[in-house]
Amino acid sequence: EAVLEARLAAAPEPPLSPVSPPGSGSGPRPCREAGEDSRSSTPQPSTPQLRELDGYAELVERLKDEVSRGRSAREASCQSLNALRSSYRILLQRAGGGSAAVPVAGKLAVPGGG
Repeated sequence: EAVLEARLAAAPEPPLSPVSPPGSGSGPRPCREAGEDSRSSTPQPSTPQLRELDGYAELVERLKDEVSRGRSAREASCQSLNALRSSYRILLQRAGGGSAAVPVAGKLAVPGGG
């Protein structure tokens, strides 16, 4: 996640464009006349703007994929760590009490050791 934040911080800010996101209109739109063309009342973005929006959409998708892979890797690491902990506990149980190392606050303490 820190890598993604660094990438986003390093990415240039998108230039402000006259295209506003859906639902951000200034209020309810009046009804059109029966013969009125909807394209004439709605300004269409220019081709460079469309390319820019497509570029940002691709960037968002790539970042989503990267976050998903990162989460999967983290979950796999957690599962492996839990399996190792479980194996370690079993090993300690089999080794018996007298000379086995015992975990103490994240460190190993050997009974009778200095």
